[in-house]
Amino acid sequence: MPAPTDAGSFAQAMYDQMAPVQNAEVQTGYALLIFLGAIGQTLQDLDYLSHAPDAAHPVWFNLIDLDAVPDVGIPWLGQFIGIRAAPGLTAAQQRQQLRDHISWQRGTPAAIAAGVRLFLTGTQTVQIAERDTGPYHFTITIATAEAPADTTALVNYINQFAKPAGLTWTLVVGTAPPATYNTIYQRGDTYITMYQSFQTYNDVR
Repeated sequence: MPAPTDAGSFAQAMYDQMAPVQNAEVQTGYALLIFLGAIGQTLQDLDYLSHAPDAAHPVWFNLIDLDAVPDVGIPWLGQFIGIRAAPGLTAAQQRQQLRDHISWQRGTPAAIAAGVRLFLTGTQTVQIAERDTGPYHFTITIATAEAPADTTALVNYINQFAKPAGLTWTLVVGTAPPATYNTIYQRGDTYITMYQSFQTYNDVR
């Protein structure tokens, strides 16, 4: 019978130090290792967090690195940079929320767009029309193919974490967002085409 491989690093470390009492492990089905594995589960998370993956990383690296910290530790890590991980988001979305520093730039178009992208797929294209129906209103347009089936979580997130107080907004889910300057550049429009297509500010917007 092979030795168990899922006892955990903490239990394995204890087991290695108890070599003198490992005499009958094969005959007993590795009872000692299994026993230590059960005890070690209570300290396994701490063992993981307190040990660096290699000599090139500092102690507690797994606790302070956004990619290495366990999912349950993401909200705890966010407090050090002043960001509250939004409840209800997946662990991947919470990690991205911290990477984007959305709360640092609350109210800016960049922060609002980054918040919307957390819920999109594909190219995650977001168009924001500022002061469109009034000085305190903006419209966000996203593509139907990239939008979630239910946009409730997206709207709630923007209201709580990205939008400044005092502004109202509308979410438009369409067949495709309007073209950006980068889109025009990438498709190679000529100056005459641009002149004929975008003769007014409203056309450009």
